[in-house]
Amino acid sequence: MLLKIQDDSMKLLYLITLVGVFIIFTILFFSFFEMPKNGFIGHFHVSAVKCVDGNSTYEETTEEAVKLKFDFIVMTDHRMCDENVKKCLNETRILCIPGQIVSTPKGYVHVVDAKMAIPPELYYLGEIPNISTKDTDYFVNLTFEEIVKRAHEQGAIAMIDDNVVWRNGTDELKNVKFDAIQSNDEKTCKNISKNFGLPCTFSSHAHNETDLKYMYSLCKADSLTREAIKDAIKEGKCEIYMPLSLKIRNFFLSYVI
Repeated sequence: MLLKIQDDSMKLLYLITLVGVFIIFTILFFSFFEMPKNGFIGHFHVSAVKCVDGNSTYEETTEEAVKLKFDFIVMTDHRMCDENVKKCLNETRILCIPGQIVSTPKGYVHVVDAKMAIPPELYYLGEIPNISTKDTDYFVNLTFEEIVKRAHEQGAIAMIDDNVVWRNGTDELKNVKFDAIQSNDEKTCKNISKNFGLPCTFSSHAHNETDLKYMYSLCKADSLTREAIKDAIKEGKCEIYMPLSLKIRNFFLSYVI
């Protein structure tokens, strides 16, 4: 009886080992054969750069985006730091778009192509300050309507974060003129999209440069410019983009293991 149990255990261990080897081989194999893209890939939630929320330098973040073959990134943080904005606007290796995540007690609004912080006192000149990263320290006392209006007045677009909806429901948000939804979950975003009639954009929450690779967007823009990317967002021409190897890994984690 003991020998039979040991034999069954060895068979199970052998099977688990085979499955593990197959998963690793599959991920590595498809890493070299990614599907060709048809558009511009980029990340809308790059909070990695040190200002308030990030832990990496501008150079570390940008280098990683270039390695990942991104066409564009949107530098977002809960405040705006002049040093990072200037570097972003002068970037030549990749299209860098300044932005901001405007934080309220009810949730976040992602502002793309921000020229000035909302409100302006959250724009820092000179050296990057050593300030707190607690949410409550950079909440603004503005309604969603006011935030969107200020974004539009400076030629930026305003995307509602998917966390705003589950925090507040849909009734008080439907009359706000958001341009799109920003999410890191495809199913959640599509459900919100049905209620709001707004297009989705997708990005992982990149607080370090290593977070950039997990999820980003493919935008079928007419050209690689700030205006063209904004148009693609509003027209619903941005879709989820994830490396094939990562899709396979997530599939095994969700349904096999």
